[in-house]
Amino acid sequence: MKKLENLFNELLEDKSSWDYYRSLSLHTEGIDEVFTKAGSFVEAYLAKGSKLDEDTRAHINLLFHDGNRIEHTLSIYFLGILFYEKVSNIKNEVDSYLEYVEDQIDSEYEKTPFSYYWF
Repeated sequence: MKKLENLFNELLEDKSSWDYYRSLSLHTEGIDEVFTKAGSFVEAYLAKGSKLDEDTRAHINLLFHDGNRIEHTLSIYFLGILFYEKVSNIKNEVDSYLEYVEDQIDSEYEKTPFSYYWF
């Protein structure tokens, strides 16, 4: 059985499963380093989507200084992606729901990946 750390590291290598912007530069030795730089990771991710303003930055700063909350938030993000990618029943149910939602808004754009909604 693989350790969670190994699963997270494998996930980091498969950027297409978690980096919906497909442009986040992540130079890391593994998930431990990502958690060490969790605040920077979250800020960079939000900045890629033009979702980082001063209020959001202040909130991230509060999370960073509140124990391990920012690391916890990031670990839940990657854990959710792992469940989605590795458990076919979860992936099928989520995909069905997202397809329903996107049909309701009559989107003319390409299908939005789960990682976008999950983040």
